[in-house]
Amino acid sequence: MLGVEAVLSDGSVIETAGDDVRMKALRTSLGQLALLTRVEIACTPAFMLACAIRVVPEEEGFATIGAIAHAEEYASMLWLPYVEQACIRVLRRTDARTRDQTAIDRAEAAVHRTRLDKTFEDLKDYVAGQAFLRLPRLFARSYSGLVRAAFLEDDGVVDKSYNIFRYDKYREPNSNHYLRLILNTEHAINVTQLDGALRGIKRVITDYQASRRLINYPRIHIRLTQGSDKTLLGLNAGRDTAHVGIYIVASIRHKPQIELARAIEQVLIEHGGRPHWGKFRYVRSDLYKQTYAGLSQFQSLRAELDPIGMFSDGAAMFDDLNNFESPPLGRMFTSLFARDTYFPVRIL
Repeated sequence: MLGVEAVLSDGSVIETAGDDVRMKALRTSLGQLALLTRVEIACTPAFMLACAIRVVPEEEGFATIGAIAHAEEYASMLWLPYVEQACIRVLRRTDARTRDQTAIDRAEAAVHRTRLDKTFEDLKDYVAGQAFLRLPRLFARSYSGLVRAAFLEDDGVVDKSYNIFRYDKYREPNSNHYLRLILNTEHAINVTQLDGALRGIKRVITDYQASRRLINYPRIHIRLTQGSDKTLLGLNAGRDTAHVGIYIVASIRHKPQIELARAIEQVLIEHGGRPHWGKFRYVRSDLYKQTYAGLSQFQSLRAELDPIGMFSDGAAMFDDLNNFESPPLGRMFTSLFARDTYFPVRIL
């Protein structure tokens, strides 16, 4: 985002660009400052990416992912705590001019899945999740293996950048489908804190596992992004960032899952976590506001640009982030038969 025109609450129009502090605030304004009426953005020509994934012991993943994040443009890691493994995924630019056949086949399969296919997938995943929760020691390794196999489907794929960034959409539940709804809490932490945070989460998971309480969707996903000085409130503002996400299948969630999710979130907060604004969280905003060095400057600008609170209604920053919710049982199953529960998939 290079420049912006915005209308303020008093009807006046401002323009800003470059490294002006207003520009830094408006890049991540959360709708709290003004109405944006014109935006200039920098675009990059589409490019090709090749995906490489390797499975390593979790200890190796903890120790090396920070260095990999520093060396690679696009890196992520899937941690499977119940099999003590990590899948490290790296996307590298390639000179290939066309997507490979694997990428074409995967996209075609996603497009041509019928409604019946999707319904059976939903029911199968629901039954598998219920079995896992009731007999966790029996099913933990096999269930984790299914998650790992789905992730490894990408290994070796060559595709266009704007496609490969969306690949999770081919296999993740749709967010508006209640039977397979995944509630995700994700925190952005400094990459230098990642090793300690993952080891802290491991201790929590081990303690809960001893009492037969396991995460009912046994994966922890770590995405990595470079730090930025272009924004006051970006999740990666001022630090190279690891986005650590845990997942709970909402339709089979129960109180022990809530307790476990809260314990993991507390570890992330202790390591300077900033909750993802569009996902779920439990912690009070005062526990993480101090991680944003630019927050006080943002609040001053907010008072200057919108003194009457038209765009924010005077609400405190971050206090309206969502808490976990439990979808009604009846609504879950009726969603199997609703017409609008699946997003359409297109080949781009």
